[in-house]
Amino acid sequence: MNIPVCRFLGKSGSGKTTLIDALLKRLSHLRVAVIKHTRHSLAQPGTGKDTALHLAAGATVSAGVSPGRSEIFLQGTDLGLEELISFVSGRVDLILIEGARHFDVPTILLGDVPDDSVATNILRTLSMRPNLSPEQMDALVSGLTRVSRV
Repeated sequence: MNIPVCRFLGKSGSGKTTLIDALLKRLSHLRVAVIKHTRHSLAQPGTGKDTALHLAAGATVSAGVSPGRSEIFLQGTDLGLEELISFVSGRVDLILIEGARHFDVPTILLGDVPDDSVATNILRTLSMRPNLSPEQMDALVSGLTRVSRV
């Protein structure tokens, strides 16, 4: 499946999440996946939730499915970015990746390239915590729908 993928790369506090959330509001006509890659441990699902109880009891995978919404939690196993992209690609029109310092795809860079990052395909460089005008946001949205497909 050929889905446009764009990474948002920057140091901690550079405004990646804020920018992605602002872009999502302008991309509401598309089905968009956001994949956050972090070097830190992810939090368990909310205490008292069945999915959390199953994980605490030793499940490797705990999932919840309801009309219009699903969630899946994995522990003790790594799911690579390529696998996750493959999983969501038939369900979305665009994939935005936050972080993923070693996953070199078309990139919007916020501030300087973080240490130990690979970034050979930088589409745009923005300042840290950018304050973009509506016209600049529109241009960024337009560019996102034309990025390389994986």
